Amino acid sequence: AASLWMEQVIRPLLMLDLTGSAIQVGGVLAARTIPQLVFGLLAGAVADRYDKKRVLLAAQFSTMLMQLIMAILVLSGVIEEWHVYATAVGTGVSNAFTQPARQSLIPRLVPKLDLLNALALNSAAVNTMRIGGASLAGILLIFFGYGTVYLLDAVIYLGVMFMTLQIKLTPGSSNV
Repeated sequence: AASLWMEQVIRPLLMLDLTGSAIQVGGVLAARTIPQLVFGLLAGAVADRYDKKRVLLAAQFSTMLMQLIMAILVLSGVIEEWHVYATAVGTGVSNAFTQPARQSLIPRLVPKLDLLNALALNSAAVNTMRIGGASLAGILLIFFGYGTVYLLDAVIYLGVMFMTLQIKLTPGSSNV
């Protein structure tokens, strides 16, 4: 989750550096958010109908790929505004599928008696990562360029996918 919030800081700052336009910053934020609204209901249905762990892994892989593409484009010096918009849309679509898949896995990971505590812990973790990830992005940008921070973000997603692969469902739970 920290990498999600890192990306939400570096993408608008990159757009501001590329264009100097506050309107473009707003546009790229909208390009990232609108797919979450458009695909939200479909993503929830997909998470209900299909293997939640696989849906989550696919969404995480897609997000990691968007970060890697941005890293390559920035580091190679060929980054253009439309690249930032295109990967923002891709990230937004991925995030639309990540949230319901992750949320629907929680009841399958803990006993029913511990569900409220698990949901509260998940909420606390997400909010902590919101602060930590955004702060980390700011600190990293002091020392490194956008391309390096995007590359680090992609590497973090490899770790996230590895951890998702380690998920073991509780006995008697169903992943579909």
